[in-house]
Amino acid sequence: MRQARLRRLAILGIGGILGMAQAGLGQPYNPAPAGVPPEVDQMATRLSEYAEDLGEEISEDLARQVPGGGELLREAQELQQTADDFRNAVRDQKDLFRAQQIYTGIDIAWHRLKGQLDQLAGRAPDVDRIARRIDSLDAQLHQVLRVNTLPPNYYGTGTGPAPTGTTETQRLAYALVNRAQALAATVRAEMGGDPNGPVLMQETDRLVQAAGQYYNSLNPNLPPNAASGSFGPVDAIADRVERFVTSNPLSARVQNAWQAFASVEVLIHQNLGLAAPQPNVTIMIQPPQGGQSPVLALAAQLDRQADEFVDAISPTVGGVPEGGLILNDAQRLQGATDGFRKVAASANDPGQLAYAFREVDVCWQRLARRINRVAQGQMGPHIAMALRIGQTCEQIHRVLGMPGYPPVIMGAPTGPGDFFIPRR
Repeated sequence: MRQARLRRLAILGIGGILGMAQAGLGQPYNPAPAGVPPEVDQMATRLSEYAEDLGEEISEDLARQVPGGGELLREAQELQQTADDFRNAVRDQKDLFRAQQIYTGIDIAWHRLKGQLDQLAGRAPDVDRIARRIDSLDAQLHQVLRVNTLPPNYYGTGTGPAPTGTTETQRLAYALVNRAQALAATVRAEMGGDPNGPVLMQETDRLVQAAGQYYNSLNPNLPPNAASGSFGPVDAIADRVERFVTSNPLSARVQNAWQAFASVEVLIHQNLGLAAPQPNVTIMIQPPQGGQSPVLALAAQLDRQADEFVDAISPTVGGVPEGGLILNDAQRLQGATDGFRKVAASANDPGQLAYAFREVDVCWQRLARRINRVAQGQMGPHIAMALRIGQTCEQIHRVLGMPGYPPVIMGAPTGPGDFFIPRR
């Protein structure tokens, strides 16, 4: 295995994938082509190979030598499996937005692992070298898939105070691009035969472009008034879209996608101190009339759901593929939801709550991917419990303006079967 890895490194050469410009900040946004570029399949294969190499090097050089080394190894192995899943998902995929959704989850997982490896830089040169290769390939995938670079260090391992100022604006602006892309994709899917469809498609495509340009313009060194002043073009297009959405009979999916976008726009207005009218949203993190934030109730509900899920699956995981790993992921989610519930009980600041929710987001992304791999579309009582966890996570994800997209548990009713019932 190690010889195969060395051959791959020799063939590619040290300069094969280095030097690519980072996508995202500072990169002009252009409307994306319709399909998934064919080179993504090969790039996903390389990502899987590099992740395998990384896992082997961590196993040999770090796993037993540093605190948490075993966890680093598991994270690298999960990255490899996730890259395989990504390759299978995008093969012959016609929907670029779906590919962007999937890759954003992988991107978050990689940046989390990279943040852990950065803290150990110099301890294992081979690990550092392969990590740089993955980072460069990640940059290429960002460009090919037209996915913005995550806000710097947001999904790292920092436990200090939540970002403020323009750094917090970057987080919200990244989420705004995600929500604009989701809105545009939903409009295209839902309104292809609607006479009003072309108008709204054009406006939502413009919204994606304007939101992307705004995110790319942000720099933590800029004064706050610069971030406020450059938001005007996004506001103007969003106002036109809101007038259209609220004055025409549209599908529930389009309305829902608009609400998701508007929720982040409200948070940006608050973050920038803009006096312009804010869009109406169904759930606000800080109710204008005062009273308890809905996040507190959602945090308590999620914590309870995670506890119930762990209790329910514990007796049967021994007979389930990857059962031990699923239980481990569920227990990590359980700990993260408990921590978030405690923060929600004492904080009402959107940025602070979003920063605290990062661990829940990462844990749920990992657990959802593993469940999808093992369940393969089956449905049963334990999958239904996971679906409910996902629904609560999605609500919190929306109201806090989290970057990326919440994962989806892919399940369809198939009778009383459940992958947590051991197979004979």
